[in-house]
Amino acid sequence: MLALRVFVNVPQHVARLMARGLDAALAQHIAHLFTRDPLVIFQGAVAEVDDERSTEHFENVQSTNWQTVRWKPPPPREGPNAPHIGWRVEFRSMEVQLTDFENAAFTVFVVLVTRVILAFDLNLYLPLSKVDENMRRAHARGAVTGERFFVRKHMAPPPQPGGGGGGGGGG
Repeated sequence: MLALRVFVNVPQHVARLMARGLDAALAQHIAHLFTRDPLVIFQGAVAEVDDERSTEHFENVQSTNWQTVRWKPPPPREGPNAPHIGWRVEFRSMEVQLTDFENAAFTVFVVLVTRVILAFDLNLYLPLSKVDENMRRAHARGAVTGERFFVRKHMAPPPQPGGGGGGGGGG
């Protein structure tokens, strides 16, 4: 595989994405996707893919960063009256458990966690560099008891100007 080193001006790309309406944290995430190693490109899947109808090119970039949580934008609609799948987040923090009961328990737990995040408008943003460091530390034997991990200390959404509670925008 040919390894190309391409300079990616992250602040410039963040500014460009924000100028087009993206949230600052999301713009930062997307800009950093392009700092990863070269991508795998399949023959017949470059010029032949219609970006208006497929997210394949974005998914090739996105797939270079699979950590504990994966952000998934909605796929394009099949037609104007087709159902809209919507935005998704994959929790990818554990391998398969020993028993079906443990797998089911973890699945239910993740669903409950997502409901709490949505109900309380929690801000769980963590810089990607900290996520990468957490993943590096997690690979060590006995990491759960012997390592320290980065987590947010303040998860409540920031107060909105003029009173009011949550904002839905994170940040």
